[in-house]
Amino acid sequence: GLNVPIVPVGLNYFNGHRFRGRAIVEFGSPVYVDSNALGDYKGGTKDKKRVCTELLSRIEDSMRSVIVPTPDYHAMKLILAARRLYRDIVTSTEKQDLTKRFAEGYKQLILDNDPPAEWLDIKNRLSDYQKELDDLGLRDYQVPALTNEKDESHGDTVMREMRL
Repeated sequence: GLNVPIVPVGLNYFNGHRFRGRAIVEFGSPVYVDSNALGDYKGGTKDKKRVCTELLSRIEDSMRSVIVPTPDYHAMKLILAARRLYRDIVTSTEKQDLTKRFAEGYKQLILDNDPPAEWLDIKNRLSDYQKELDDLGLRDYQVPALTNEKDESHGDTVMREMRL
């Protein structure tokens, strides 16, 4: 048979009731129907219910992995900026995992009546960084492309070639 993937998609809406409200879309790893489960499904009534329940459970788990609950858009922007600044992400799974961990940490610190001074400092610095990017009309992922190192190394290569 045809093995069709079920791709979990997490949508985080901000001001969804307004025109041009913002949304962040996260895609998870596809879920496939196991060929053994398909055979069990075709086997009988009790097996159908068990197979459906197991598949729905796997789909629910994968959906939960791509939904990142945050109190507002500003918090989500801070979390995503912190994640990007924290380190380079190799896989989308690592990216989603780190985003969820940062969101959970943010939620715990917000609920704390007396958050640590270090956290408040980081939050303020991230807010200032995000505001500066917004003022410049830049996105966070565009910042590495602004460094002059690439231009200098390219210029050095051109000069070397001209001398030869």
